[in-house]
Amino acid sequence: MIELRSGYWRAYYYSQTIEYCYHLIQNCQGGWKPGDQSCILGHIGALCEQCDLYNIIGQGSYSVSSKYSCGNCDQIIGNVLTIFFISVWTLISILMSVSSTVEMIEEFIAGLRLKAFGFTVLIKPASTAIFIKVFTNYLQIISTIATFQLQVPSGLASIVNSVGNPIESMAYSLDCFLIQITDIEIIYFRIIWSLLLATSYIKAFFIIQGIQILTKSIKYNTAFVSTALIYVFIYLQPNLIGGLISLISYRIISDEYWIQGNVSYRYDTYQHAKWLVSFCFPLLLLFSILIPLYFWYGVRKNRGQLNKTAVRQKWGYLYNEYKIHAYYWETIKILQKELIIIVLAYYDDHIAIKASLVFLVLFGYSFVTTSQKPYISGELNYLDTQSTIVCAVSIILGSSINTAQKSNLVEIVWPFYIIIGILNAYFIIKMLIKILFAYFDKLHEQIDKIKELIIKFFPNLIQKHPFIKELFESRKKQQARVKGRFAKIKHHLLPQAKQILQYKKQNNLDLPCKIKTILSEFDEDIIEPKREQNNGINLGVNSPLSPESNYDKEANVDSLFKKPQSSKVYPELIINYLNQDSLKSSIHQSQS
Repeated sequence: MIELRSGYWRAYYYSQTIEYCYHLIQNCQGGWKPGDQSCILGHIGALCEQCDLYNIIGQGSYSVSSKYSCGNCDQIIGNVLTIFFISVWTLISILMSVSSTVEMIEEFIAGLRLKAFGFTVLIKPASTAIFIKVFTNYLQIISTIATFQLQVPSGLASIVNSVGNPIESMAYSLDCFLIQITDIEIIYFRIIWSLLLATSYIKAFFIIQGIQILTKSIKYNTAFVSTALIYVFIYLQPNLIGGLISLISYRIISDEYWIQGNVSYRYDTYQHAKWLVSFCFPLLLLFSILIPLYFWYGVRKNRGQLNKTAVRQKWGYLYNEYKIHAYYWETIKILQKELIIIVLAYYDDHIAIKASLVFLVLFGYSFVTTSQKPYISGELNYLDTQSTIVCAVSIILGSSINTAQKSNLVEIVWPFYIIIGILNAYFIIKMLIKILFAYFDKLHEQIDKIKELIIKFFPNLIQKHPFIKELFESRKKQQARVKGRFAKIKHHLLPQAKQILQYKKQNNLDLPCKIKTILSEFDEDIIEPKREQNNGINLGVNSPLSPESNYDKEANVDSLFKKPQSSKVYPELIINYLNQDSLKSSIHQSQS
């Protein structure tokens, strides 16, 4: 007989290896009894890390309330709030992302049609859907810090994990309910329930869209179907893969093999082997390899016609924000997250190794994305790089905090906590502001009406304060002011440009007609313009919608005074531009 100290655990009476309960030492009471009998109330399994969901001890059913902590199924009210929060956030993000993506696709398609008539349409590529995609990718990666055994408030870790991994959080919150509707063991039924939840989200979205179509608030578009399916897969795939890998992996505790996803179940059983062969491996192959490969092949097969209407409506969500040569980048991001999930699962108990490998994955991705600059906007390239840096720094600091906590180095722990908090709070607030502003930018007509009502009821207050007056200025007035300023600049510079052209022509100098356009105010990429020959005349026209699009930050005046190379004279080419509002009106006219 062996009596254990508090904080230690062993599996059976005959077990010779005694384990330290390093995840949460208060869960293990020690004493003479081994296994589940040595755990505190509500806890069972290896190292007392799991909850007594099936009332094995006979003291009631308990489910997960926070990491390595359990609460009675009759008393966990927070789970209801968690379920509500996750459901609302998931539906809102699907609606915002899909509607924004469809609108962006329509603008691209309309721009392609107008291009044939000599118009170049300036489309801002940073839409709500793209910002949500960048933000979701960040949350899915930063949530890995929750596995580093950091002493952070459980509520904060729960919020980040719920937003980044909604399906997993929802499944754990529903454990007490799920065991009452099925005889399947909860570790397997969680995966099945995750698939059912994903299906229910898609159905809810289609119902909402169907109501909007019936009420004629929107028009049917095939892009709604494909975009919703792709978005839900990308959003929920990491949860499913992580759950499946945790069932396939095992932990050796007290010389016994336990399922990593739930260490109250033995790994070396015939029942688990059947589930692995018939359930886990096929689903893992499907979600981690076959579906991402299908997405990659679908885009690659159409890489020469990515701007066609049918192709963009079906696959546009996968490459809308990327340059033509980086059409495959969404697949790169999927592989990046899969590598991180594998590292977290395989080295779950080795914090330093896990953190180092995740950092290497992020560093490799950062190196590739810096050299390739896959996004069509410099702003998106910057946000993606910033997101990677914040995650990488947070993971290294999190690993250092774990080491410092073991050595009780308070002077290291708290400064690193503060740095992690400041970095992530800054990025989260920045992304939320961008998402909200990008979404409300589409609703400027409705917002203008609200502004007019406020001005009508509080005219004196607004007139007295210039700042408030400027804030409540309508979008139409802002556009009129910008057009007026542009007309003044044009009136001032056009005569000078004509003089330069006349000087070049008189002196028989080579003056190629280069027209440079700015896709967005943050664009940093410079690409050589393509020349189109028409009756012996070279016309270099840049369009942000063309595969050979040229994006220059600003025109180089010195290029007008290069040494003469030929006696050809190039005529001046006039291009008409459409703003976003004109483009949208043309879209509605073409659809009606």
